[in-house]
Amino acid sequence: MPDITVAQMTLDNNVVDADLVPYWKAGTGQQRRATRAALLGAAANAIVMNGNTAQLAQSGTIAMVDQPQTFIRRQIININETNLIPLEVVAPANSNTFMFRVMRGAITALSVNQPSGLGYLFVVGNNDFGTNAGSCVQIGQNFNSATPAAGHLLIFNRGNSGYRIWPDLSGNLRIGTTLPTGANDFSGTVVGAQTSAASVKDMMTGGQVTPQQALNHVLNAANGAIKRFRYKRSIDGVEASRPWNGEEFNGLVVDLAPRYGMDNGKSLNVVTAIGDIMLAIKALHERIDALEKK
Repeated sequence: MPDITVAQMTLDNNVVDADLVPYWKAGTGQQRRATRAALLGAAANAIVMNGNTAQLAQSGTIAMVDQPQTFIRRQIININETNLIPLEVVAPANSNTFMFRVMRGAITALSVNQPSGLGYLFVVGNNDFGTNAGSCVQIGQNFNSATPAAGHLLIFNRGNSGYRIWPDLSGNLRIGTTLPTGANDFSGTVVGAQTSAASVKDMMTGGQVTPQQALNHVLNAANGAIKRFRYKRSIDGVEASRPWNGEEFNGLVVDLAPRYGMDNGKSLNVVTAIGDIMLAIKALHERIDALEKK
């Protein structure tokens, strides 16, 4: 057979296991030949490296280290050892780009990133879902038959104290520092309830409201701040979309009685309102008691 160069060889991509491949045998310093199967594995879609076989699909692609990859088929990570992290994504420490993102077509369905001005941001994306509800985050329960427990959300305040939020068995949303196991389902405080323990208050001296002053405050509010109303409807303009299904209320409007507003007038100050009502009742009781003694 005459000597030829690789460039002179006829290109043939239809390689079979019995085809011969030349190689140099380092142990004896001689040229040798071997079948393709002996060198690269028993199947035409396999590569043998250090005794391990990488099996490829008919049109498969090997994922290369330190190279961008695009997978168009389902990938399964099956870890048979314990105490290992099945999937770990490491992003640059100073990066404000996506650390993790799941796309639904061209729309971001799920992502984790660190945008400017924020800490880590976990996003469940928006989309046009037609008449369905919007995106949601689901936190499951402990369904142990003997000791079931609610799922919960753990949030840390700026002092690094963790607060857990969960729905109790009665459907009330609670917040507390205790782990909400089944036994602690009714621990913590109902969200929206005012903390009334003396241990969380700085008691003020002087300037205590008298029963008569409280009565005057209540009368002033009753004379001009008690209104009949419904809460405004949402942007869709549907009457049934009003809060509480459009139910009518007859109650206090804090804009007209600032004493009973809190959080810059955005909410009703129930604590002060109840305190004034109790003192007003005391003032009336004192008057009635004085009249009965005449």
